[in-house]
Amino acid sequence: MRYILCGLAAATLIGGCSGGSDEGVEPGEWEFSVSATGFEAPEAPEATRQAMQSSMESTAAQTMTQCITPEQARNLDTDLGTLSGNDNCEITESVFEGGTIRVRGTCAIPGAPEPAEMRMDGTYDRTSMSMDIDMDMTVPQLGPVTTQARMEAEHKGECEA
Repeated sequence: MRYILCGLAAATLIGGCSGGSDEGVEPGEWEFSVSATGFEAPEAPEATRQAMQSSMESTAAQTMTQCITPEQARNLDTDLGTLSGNDNCEITESVFEGGTIRVRGTCAIPGAPEPAEMRMDGTYDRTSMSMDIDMDMTVPQLGPVTTQARMEAEHKGECEA
């Protein structure tokens, strides 16, 4: 799940590069770190909620690097689903301007009976970005589940060849 979130965040970052705006972010190598910050599963058994809480607290942040090329930036509209690591995502709102990030969409999650609703809200400048990510989904045997994560990204320099 966090790799999907991290990939979605990377794709959102590329959105800031598209269109040649001076207020976007730098192309090049970026490092993304995503950590779970919370969850709600009101219909899940208490023991399951406790196990999920314990797992979340003991799991380290997931980190990935991604080279954001000028070509990817120019073709964000067609590459977004692929870049997210989940080609079953549909982005319904994408705002990346004036230092504000707001993204809404749905993503198919393996094993879930219906797509997850995804929300990303955050801020950026040319070399860094941070956002909160929320996903609402229905999980078999658990019912409705909401997960929260925090993503931080930093421009690391030129892409390695």
